[in-house]
Amino acid sequence: MTDKAAERSADVLLSDGTTVHVRQIQPEDGPAVVATHSRFSERTRYLRFFSPYPRIPERDLHRFVNVDHRDREAFVVEVGGRLVAIGRYDRLAPDAGDAEVAFVVEDAFQGRGIGPLLMEYLAAAARDAADEIDKAMADEAGLKEVFGTQWKTAKTRYAKAKAALQKAIKNSDKAIDTDYNRDDPQTNLGGWAYFPTQHMHIGGDVAEDLDHNGTVITLIHEACHLAHPDVDDHGYYATDGFFGMSEALKVNNAAHYEELPARSLGVSRFATKTFTPGTTASGTKETFEDEVRRAASEYLRKAWDAAVDAHAYLRNIAKQMEANPKSTAFAKSKTSVLEISNIEHLTIHWQQPSPITVTTLDLSLSEGVAHAMSWLQDHTGQQAVASSGDRQAAVSAVVDGVIADHGELTGDAGEDRKLVDWLLPT
Repeated sequence: MTDKAAERSADVLLSDGTTVHVRQIQPEDGPAVVATHSRFSERTRYLRFFSPYPRIPERDLHRFVNVDHRDREAFVVEVGGRLVAIGRYDRLAPDAGDAEVAFVVEDAFQGRGIGPLLMEYLAAAARDAADEIDKAMADEAGLKEVFGTQWKTAKTRYAKAKAALQKAIKNSDKAIDTDYNRDDPQTNLGGWAYFPTQHMHIGGDVAEDLDHNGTVITLIHEACHLAHPDVDDHGYYATDGFFGMSEALKVNNAAHYEELPARSLGVSRFATKTFTPGTTASGTKETFEDEVRRAASEYLRKAWDAAVDAHAYLRNIAKQMEANPKSTAFAKSKTSVLEISNIEHLTIHWQQPSPITVTTLDLSLSEGVAHAMSWLQDHTGQQAVASSGDRQAAVSAVVDGVIADHGELTGDAGEDRKLVDWLLPT
């Protein structure tokens, strides 16, 4: 282990009294990873890989254990030299703020306190997040640069976000949940927060605090959703149109509350810039092309959000049926389930003599649809856009173009646009 890696390791005590060692993964961990994988139950393997995945191919193993500790990171948990848990993240692009995350615990060690242990790390990150919120509220010049005339409203929402975050951490057993054992699929969902219940769901990378700055910023983002019911997602950080968003919209956009903490932490993409509505980060006026890409990106973001919701809906039914084969969960939701199955080209509506359940294959296919929607949004910027013309037609052309670049979403190219529009009808 290198000196740098040793700095990111620690011996910790679980709630059941077991001492575990947490450290960064190393290339020589290959045999231990294979051995740990062999001890996973079929259910644990599926929840991690969304397929039976009985053994790790050599190519995958090499990638698992060779990371750069920046855009790709992984930690392992050991007990007496035996590897029992692995957590990792892979950024969607170099230096991107979003990452695909996975965390898996060997069956024998599930429920023994590894999750609560990670919550302790999360609590420490939350304290740092609260400190960053204090800095943002004290930065009047920065508030004006980002939120313009809405800076006082933004400052108030920062204060409420801090209070909501502190309350959530204090009541973390009820107010926060996460996917320590990968019960959530990799649909590029980093987390969510729901104002009416003051509940927060966070991804594995945040719970593990693998990227501390990213964890702090994510906690602030989600806490802002808990600060006021008007705070929503109208565009993620640095996506098309983010910089030039109107003041009325960005004061209600959670991602804009990331900017001042990002500046303080040295990870901002817009440091020292004044966010002027209708302009780009380079200072030029937004063009027709910019507006079209922004609209197409936002349309596909909402489609992704709907696809994630549909997948979560099916997954919840599948879990209820797995826990109790006599559950009426499927029967009560049959109409909606069959509609999703038909439009997403799942297999539920093909079941004979009649549909009775949501299978693991259906969950894998539904997860793929959600993941594809995220890909589509990320690639709108690569589409050619006319310099003028009908805006709605231009947006539709961008959506069609990025769908074509992705390839078949459903196995039927003619059905792909129908699927996207069904997820979010115009």
